[in-house]
Formats: sequence, C-alpha cells, structure tokens
Amino acid sequence: MRKQIQLFAIFLTLIAIAGCAEDVPSREDDEFVKIYGGTGDERGYDIIPTDNGGVLMLGSTTTPDTTDDGRKQSIYLVWADAKGDITKTLIIPSAGNEVGKNLLKTSDGFLVIAETDESSASTSDIRILRLSQDGTILSDQTVGFAAYNEMVADAISMPDGGYLIAGTTSNVDTKENPDPAADVSDILLIRISPSGSVVWTERYGFGGADEGKSVLLDRNGNIILTGNTDFQQGGRGGQNLVIYRINDSGLETAVRIYGSNLDESVNHIYQRQNQFFLIGSIGSANQSESAIWKLENTLDSLEVLTFSVSRNEEGIDMAFLNNDSYIVVSNASFSGSGTDLSYIQVESNGKTHPLATYGANGNDQAIKILRGTDGKISLFGTIFFENTYKLSWIKPRVVPVLNE
Repeated sequence: MRKQIQLFAIFLTLIAIAGCAEDVPSREDDEFVKIYGGTGDERGYDIIPTDNGGVLMLGSTTTPDTTDDGRKQSIYLVWADAKGDITKTLIIPSAGNEVGKNLLKTSDGFLVIAETDESSASTSDIRILRLSQDGTILSDQTVGFAAYNEMVADAISMPDGGYLIAGTTSNVDTKENPDPAADVSDILLIRISPSGSVVWTERYGFGGADEGKSVLLDRNGNIILTGNTDFQQGGRGGQNLVIYRINDSGLETAVRIYGSNLDESVNHIYQRQNQFFLIGSIGSANQSESAIWKLENTLDSLEVLTFSVSRNEEGIDMAFLNNDSYIVVSNASFSGSGTDLSYIQVESNGKTHPLATYGANGNDQAIKILRGTDGKISLFGTIFFENTYKLSWIKPRVVPVLNE
C-alpha cells in the first residue's frame, strides 16, 4: 500500500546545522579518526563514497536547537572531503521521529530511505526521499501498511533503475503454523520502479517473529533475501537464520533455515563468485561470537566460521581479501558492559588478527566497511565522545589488499 505524505512548508525546509568534524586521538596506523555532530546525539546508519574522494554519511540527530523538545530524531546528512573535513551538513526535520537508514546513488543525486512515525504516534512507515547532489528534495513519499509498523534494514539498486527495500512489518501474513498470539512480525520486501511507484510489496515468514536484514541480486538475476526467525525446525531452538531466493515478481522459489540450540543472527549477505557469505553472530545472551556462514549457490550450507576477540561479539560487516581471508568490523564487548568498534583480519580457518579497537565508555557501534573511489577501505560507525554519540569516519593508514 502506498501513501503520499503531505508536509507543511516548514517541514520541507532543509536546515543546515553548524556541525563540526573533530579529530580524536588515534593510532599511528590511522590516517585519521573523525567524529561528526552538533550538541545532541548523532548516530550513524549508512555511508557512500562521493566522486571527489570524500563521503556522504547518513544518520539521525537529536540536536536540541533543531527540534521542538530536544528528544525527537531527525534525518542527518554529512558531506565530508577526502581528508574527513565537513563540506556540508543538513537536517531533514519532520513532525515525528525519523531515522535515516539507507543511502542509494541515483542518476541525479541520491535516495534517503528512512523510518518515520510522522503519520501516527503509534506506528511507523518507510519514507523515501529523492535528493539532488546538493541535498534539495526532488520527491518525497511514504510506503507501508496503514496502522502497522514497518522498519528498514537494507536497500539495493536494480538494473532497471528501480530499487528494493528490505525490512520488517507487523502486518503478518503467516503461511505456515498460524498462531495469532505468537505471530508478531514478517520479513518485508518492497519493489520500487524507476519512477518511484510501488511495483509490489511482499511478506515472508513463519508463525512467530521474523526480521528482514539484508538483500542482494545474484548473478542470475534472483533476489536473495536473508533475516532472522524464531521459527524452530528440527529441534533448533532460539533464533535462527533464514534465507530466501525470490523471483522478479516477488514469489519465493527456495528457502533455507540454519540454526542450532543457540541464537543465530545475520546482519549482511554478500556474493563472491558462485557462493554466498553471511555475517552475524552465534551465541546466547551471556556469550556470543562473530560468525560467517558460507553457502553454495543452491543456498545449501558449506561451512560456518566462528571467531571472537572479546567476551561478546557481533559481526557487522566484512570485505574479502586477496588471500582468501576477510576484513571484519564487529561490535565487541571486552568488559561485559558497553561495546567497542573492533577491526580485525580473519583467516579462512578462523584465526584472528586484531588490527584496532575504537571506542570509549559507551555502546560504540560498527556500521560499515566502505570501499572508496581510490580503492582504499575506511570504517564507519557511531562513537561515544564527550558524553554524547557521534558519527565517526575512520581511515586506517595501512590496510590489507582487498579482493577485486
């Protein structure tokens, strides 16, 4: 179901804030460690490279001087040059709470895909904004089911110029083992045309809590969608990993569930040659490890690689190296309270080589490994700095050789 959003002129205005980029103490092996934000909390969610060697960062802000009560979240955009210095910052305010989740490049600028509760205080929808290169709003719409909650996890561009949005909805459409009391959410996938119209909206799930996390288009043109489910099959307990193959019409053609008596959680999926790689975690509430699942093109499992450099750890993003090992960023808890952004190299046998840890005394979060236009990698996350959370862009000076 597609809904057009009507906004007053005040909410169509882009407000530039006096955000700043600050250098924080870094290792000799770092080119720079930058943080970005104003006087409130800023949290990062996505980053894309720009043509000048810099980046565009997306997040949320609760900066008091740009909101009514200092608590509402708004979409926050930061442009930075190759040295990490800010060239522009923008806030897109709204009547409710909004969190920018994904960025996609377009022929005339970029898309911001966000979660918004503007239409209702008790439900959330997905807001799609098409912006020019300088941040001017070209189009604005919301998609989702009326009177239900939708959450965004991932978005990808399609060959025809459209795109896919993956996430979660509370509007369940259970096809197996229906139990109204236990069926709380389904995985959501929305296909958008190049003109911005909704082509189709589909839900996938079982009789419990299903959560969409990541989507890609494989080499054969199939949609591969992955997420988490509490559906228990064959004695598997807790939360399990689920992966779907979906055709261009949104119809499920294959599904696999992988799990154990522990909790499995996936964050991202990638394809390399004819295999799929998923990164996430395996464990319990008291102790967990980062995990990489390696699957055949048929979606059948080849192996699961687990590794950890801390007491509790969750793999967030990964990149492939030329020597069949990986670069991984994870959320790592070394003391049992709070997390740090951990940057490590992982061999194919699970042996780890910690490269760096970034963080302070809060819940610092890894978000993404970015490959720049120069081929070098950098790290993006949220860092607790001087009692508030800030976006952080980190550029290590020396990095292993990435696989093309």
